[in-house]
Amino acid sequence: MSETNHVESFKCPSCGAPIEIRGAGERTVKCPFCGEPAPVPENLLSPNGGRATGGVFEMPQMGSLGAAVEMAQVMKQIKLGNKIEAIKLYRQMFPVSLQVAKAQVEAIERSMAGAGSGQPMMMNMNFAQATAIPVSSPVTTRSSNAGCIVTIFILVLTLGILGAVFFSVNQQVSSISGIDVSSLQKSVKATVLAQIPLAATKSPTRAPAPTPTPPYAVQALTVGKEGSGAGQFTNANRIGIDAKGNVYVGEYNGGRVQVFDRTGKYLSQFFSGNAQSKLTGLAVDFKGTVYTADGTLISRFNGLTGEKLGQLAYTGGPGFGELAIAPDGGVGALWYPTRDDGLRGKGENFVQFNASGKVTLVISAPLSSRTGELEHTNAIAFDNGGNLYIASYVSNAVFKFGPDGKYINRFGSPGNAPDQLSMAYSMAIDSRNQVYIKDAQSVIVYGSDGRFIRRIALDRARGIVFDNNDALWAIESTVLSKYVLGR
Repeated sequence: MSETNHVESFKCPSCGAPIEIRGAGERTVKCPFCGEPAPVPENLLSPNGGRATGGVFEMPQMGSLGAAVEMAQVMKQIKLGNKIEAIKLYRQMFPVSLQVAKAQVEAIERSMAGAGSGQPMMMNMNFAQATAIPVSSPVTTRSSNAGCIVTIFILVLTLGILGAVFFSVNQQVSSISGIDVSSLQKSVKATVLAQIPLAATKSPTRAPAPTPTPPYAVQALTVGKEGSGAGQFTNANRIGIDAKGNVYVGEYNGGRVQVFDRTGKYLSQFFSGNAQSKLTGLAVDFKGTVYTADGTLISRFNGLTGEKLGQLAYTGGPGFGELAIAPDGGVGALWYPTRDDGLRGKGENFVQFNASGKVTLVISAPLSSRTGELEHTNAIAFDNGGNLYIASYVSNAVFKFGPDGKYINRFGSPGNAPDQLSMAYSMAIDSRNQVYIKDAQSVIVYGSDGRFIRRIALDRARGIVFDNNDALWAIESTVLSKYVLGR
């Protein structure tokens, strides 16, 4: 190397990559590209293996502190005037040419002469692996202040060890050469101290590992399995809940309704029709009154005992399908004029009854008048303000009406995008008036204004309903589940 801050480079003899030389006195460096050791060309050693600048002689890198004793032998021969012997000893210590050894010995001789004239003799010696901490590299910390304290402690300990070693070496060198090398000890000590940071600095705070995002819907309870016994299900697709948290599950074939308490314990069951009945609608009011529809009439039952309380009359005659409980305790229903093909019909009506069974509102063709389609198998629900939502199974859209039956808007569209619908099976609305629609793929959540919020991966759910704590209950054909939702 030339000057202290100047960077020299040469080509690696193994791979040809450029290697930079930064440390004074380095004779062999490791190639950062291939990892092989590469000897430094002699023309890059300064001066030819060492350097004497400003009265300070820098020795080539030594293997250990014991080399200081061997150097003292060279200094002794120089002092005795045996320059040739000193050059021989130097070449034994370092694998250099005769010319380089001669230049080094002469540089040492000049430094010794300067010390004899009253100027302090100073030597900077580089010891390869002399300590466990490389003093030529910046000190790094693992964590803010604690890391700095540990680093300073290690450096202080290193100084103590170096002090003890140099004391012994100083005695040997002095006895051999008659030269006081305490300046050597001070030089190495200053080099180590230069690595201690003046002030504790904080290293960049490492960001914590990301925490996995928990699922939005956490299953808190499961009940049932496939079968016809108590607490078992066959093709269950309707669900309702009363103010006490009792859950009512209806099966499509035969109209069996089973009742469970809030913990999932089986309580009772009853049948709303016969073996040939098809349960097309089920809703439960706050008192536990169960409303069922089988494609013809709407029947009322005491939910816990199964006692039949009567039927609801409508001038249009039979043809009722999906049901929902209104905020006033009444029931809303979709009515279809013909039943020749399951629930298929044309010119469907929405009919609303109050708690006494009296018709209070009729909306003619709420869907087909807007879609031009033969609408059937739809889903209905009310929000806290009495607004009515009808989700179309055919058109894959949601239609919103005010408490007076006036049309407000529609949202949703057919497709497989996150905010699109594919065959709406059922619908439920939480206490914040968020609209949950179970379609063929998952549960899609919209705001009351139709704004898409999220999808919930409940692909097996059929009927859904909320309890008073906004827990979502779902009947999944043969299993009843309760889900706690994130907020």
